[in-house]
Amino acid sequence: MRNYVHPGDTLDLTAPAGGIASGEGFLFGDIFGVAAMNAAPGALVAVKVAGVFRLPKVAASGLTEGQKVSWSAAERKVTG
Repeated sequence: MRNYVHPGDTLDLTAPAGGIASGEGFLFGDIFGVAAMNAAPGALVAVKVAGVFRLPKVAASGLTEGQKVSWSAAERKVTG
């Protein structure tokens, strides 16, 4: 297939203001991903958009197994 580029589980996206650290989750527009490396603000950063990760959660979220979660951009944590 001539138009195939790559599997798509990692995307190169622009690091946010303040930069991003390896392993940190972030919402890039409508795409959520986890940085695969440290990156300065505005630099391209490899972002994993598939996989299983341990991420910080909002303390009072009381998450349960199987619960749908979302990302709190303000707190940079998972919430219910």
